[in-house]
Amino acid sequence: MADAGSMRPSLTHCWLGDAFLRDTVAAYFSRVPGTEKAALRGFRELEDWGWRCATEVHELGREAGLPDSEPKLVPSAARDERESAWRKVNPVDDGGARMELRTSDAWKALHRIAAEEGLVASAFERDRHAGGLSRAFQFAKLFMFNASSGLYSCPLAMTDGAARLCEVMGAGDPVLASAHGHLLSRNPDEFWSSGQWMTEINGGSDVGAGTETFSEPASGLCAADGWADSLLFGYKWFSSATDARMAFTLARERNEGGELIQGTRGLSLFYVEVRDAAGRVRDTIRLMRLKGKLGTRQLPTAELELVGVPAKRVGERGRGIAHIAEMMNITRLHNSITACSYMRRVAVLTLDYALRRSVFGRRLVDQPLARSNLAHFECHARASLALTMEAAFLLGRKEAHSASAEELGLLRVLTPLCKLYTAKQVVWCASEGLEFFGGQGYIEATGIPEILRDSQVLPIWEGTTNVLCLDVLRAMRVDKGRGALVLLSRAAEAAVRAAGVGREGLQGPAAAVIEAAEETKGRISGLLGSLRGDDEDAGLSWLKPIAFSLAKIFACGLLIDRARLPSNPNHLDTAVAQAYCSGVSNAPGSVELGHVDHSVAKRIVEGLVEADSVPRAKF
Repeated sequence: MADAGSMRPSLTHCWLGDAFLRDTVAAYFSRVPGTEKAALRGFRELEDWGWRCATEVHELGREAGLPDSEPKLVPSAARDERESAWRKVNPVDDGGARMELRTSDAWKALHRIAAEEGLVASAFERDRHAGGLSRAFQFAKLFMFNASSGLYSCPLAMTDGAARLCEVMGAGDPVLASAHGHLLSRNPDEFWSSGQWMTEINGGSDVGAGTETFSEPASGLCAADGWADSLLFGYKWFSSATDARMAFTLARERNEGGELIQGTRGLSLFYVEVRDAAGRVRDTIRLMRLKGKLGTRQLPTAELELVGVPAKRVGERGRGIAHIAEMMNITRLHNSITACSYMRRVAVLTLDYALRRSVFGRRLVDQPLARSNLAHFECHARASLALTMEAAFLLGRKEAHSASAEELGLLRVLTPLCKLYTAKQVVWCASEGLEFFGGQGYIEATGIPEILRDSQVLPIWEGTTNVLCLDVLRAMRVDKGRGALVLLSRAAEAAVRAAGVGREGLQGPAAAVIEAAEETKGRISGLLGSLRGDDEDAGLSWLKPIAFSLAKIFACGLLIDRARLPSNPNHLDTAVAQAYCSGVSNAPGSVELGHVDHSVAKRIVEGLVEADSVPRAKF
């Protein structure tokens, strides 16, 4: 609720109010023959879900974000303290008093909605959406949900990654099969969320050097519930979704001489159930403190001490890093779709505000500088969604075993590119969007500061920009740059098709994309060549601008391909393609677009105003 007397922004129906989302999803269904009935069924579900997101989910998300709703530790009031309480140990309370981790009713309600709507399960219901479309369908639902979800999107990301890991690694394993069933359940009482316990005191990305948690063999009664083969000892400095029922974590193993094996080859992947068979939090998991964070305050995050936690090794011994790659690729794309969701929210709210706010005798929407802001917000929202939905579609094809070798190579390089690029986009949009509202943007009651704070985690979680650039490089080294070249070739081919249709306004953008693709191919060749020589550091200094160029060029290809289709003859699609493609010339190697021509920005905003005719929900 906004302050009394202020102008309350309005939230559009998340499906009917987003023509770009509808057309994007429809385009993916049209790429798979024989899916007409599935598309109609799916679109009805997405329409119902879009309204629920704009009303019930949004209200719960706002409630979960209130200071009184933040997770907290309180002395246990349970009749049987072992029933729901954690053993809490910290420098002040070294007696190990039992404390209850309390989350809000809104947070619990969002958990139930996530189960009912199959926000994880729908990705694995491949019979409903053939040809890999289950991921495109799921990501459309997540796109509408995440910005309203009060950060419940975060545990869902880890739950989805864990479910995929159980699917891939759990063949013939009844423990992982049982966990998989809980992770995919549509019954709220049976649905589990999953956490990730990776980060330790020594820091994040270099887990090979930073992981000190170790495992010991379990035996006798210590083999909890008959499934554990190990006991874990260590300190997890940042455990996301502490209220989850299970987690995957890394721990170090010993060699035959009893010494801990150093480096990545000493790390194995382990499955942990936070509660025992009776549903009680395990005494061997000690909650040291909840983290105080810049944002994502709705989400319980804690420091945990592991003192003999029952666990089960998953996969090969010493292959923990390799095994979590499957999970991280999914969580990174969840990170991307969350960024997309926030950018769409900024675009929707700023347009609504600009239509109703007048200064100096004119509405904001009629003023050139404000129009430029609005055009940038819309371009970023569309480009980010185009990138992420393409990656989600390719992921679905991979999981359905229908992806070609070329598509697999493209997905490998596109996944880190999506994550790094959309995360930087959303931080820019959130900051500029808050400023657009002036003083009202600075007021907590509007919810806009929450978007700014929560978006800041997206360039950090699951790999910072630098780490992801190195992952892009790793992919290029493995396949000698073929995946990146496929990406550039597809963008250039889309530009050639656009230039060939003769539509006014597309020739210039097409030429810019073709030129940028050729230039970036040369830079990639130079980079890979420098890594084989004596000047590796100089080559690596170009890695970040190359990564940003790859993402921007591919987004341009997707946008221009949409604009040239006969089904999209409107000026808005063409204007967005013009504006975004100008960015490969004006601001290569960054997320910024540089200057957008005034006439182009005006056409974008006019197109948005013409399309703005759907029901809204006040907040």
